[in-house]
Amino acid sequence: MIQSVAPASSRSKSQALVLGHFKGKSLSRACMIHEEDGRLANALKRTEASGDLGSVTEVFEVGDYDRVLVVGLGEEKKFDEGAFRKVAAAAGRRLDAAGIERVTACFAGPIESSHVDANLAGVAFGEGLGLLAFDKTVYKGSASNKPTSNKLAV
Repeated sequence: MIQSVAPASSRSKSQALVLGHFKGKSLSRACMIHEEDGRLANALKRTEASGDLGSVTEVFEVGDYDRVLVVGLGEEKKFDEGAFRKVAAAAGRRLDAAGIERVTACFAGPIESSHVDANLAGVAFGEGLGLLAFDKTVYKGSASNKPTSNKLAV
């Protein structure tokens, strides 16, 4: 469970990068600016890189990032702003499990090609991460153990 979500400082270095890709498509040009040696393209050839909504493929040590998460966005023609909640939840769970505290998300290409509203997509992404940060144990008694959690700056 993520403890809190906050905007990252422009001076802080992100540990991870989250990119999105549509089922059956390659990464957008906007996402490919992070490609250096073909590892992102090769990662999309792996079995788990199905592009299904919420699927996650990891690539380690790409550019300035310790890891890159390529999150499936599903089929482009069915994609809408609300899908970003599932995308954020999938990415957030993986980031939390890895102990990542600072992340950059880049969805400019998919947002542009699918013609979704960028503001609504951003709100939905924030809601997805926020739901992960919701503490369901607040109203439980003192006999239950509180789970450990990380803070996440996006």
